[in-house]
Amino acid sequence: MQRQDGVVLAGSTSEDVGFDKGVTESARHSLQNKAEELMPMLKKYNIQNQWSGLRPGSQGNIPMIEKHPKYNNVYLNTGHYRYGLTMAPRAAAIVTDLITSHG
Repeated sequence: MQRQDGVVLAGSTSEDVGFDKGVTESARHSLQNKAEELMPMLKKYNIQNQWSGLRPGSQGNIPMIEKHPKYNNVYLNTGHYRYGLTMAPRAAAIVTDLITSHG
């Protein structure tokens, strides 16, 4: 994906390493090779940055979308793992329904 400032982003990977936010050369090489395969012109550019982040998920990677069991004015919408953006529209509709149906 190319940002408005011209920077090209390529990603992502998913590794089960707990809370380790370290980056790996193997992941960088894999992403670089795939990006260059899709867009050969990228071969003439250097990598400027590499980072990692966490993909929080719930047990079994089943999202929790529910009213908090203890606090009446708190609703949970968490644990979507790597599908947060994909699931956001439906999850938002569920939370909206929970809030409006519970007053």
